Amino acid sequence: MIKNIVYIPYLGQSITVTADSIQDLQEQIKTTRELLQSLPEQCGWRHVAEGLLQAYRETLDTLREV
Repeated sequence: MIKNIVYIPYLGQSITVTADSIQDLQEQIKTTRELLQSLPEQCGWRHVAEGLLQAYRETLDTLREV
């Protein structure tokens, strides 16, 4: 089980990332990236999707360092 808390400054909050495995985390990254690409540029939810993507990627990077 993977669990990490990542603070995203431009959202002003922490995001808790949980995944069963590295493969699950990679799938979450892929799904969030696809969601982000499908949102219009002016959509207010883009910054939230960007924050999620950043949190997932930082968590994956942290696992690679271990």
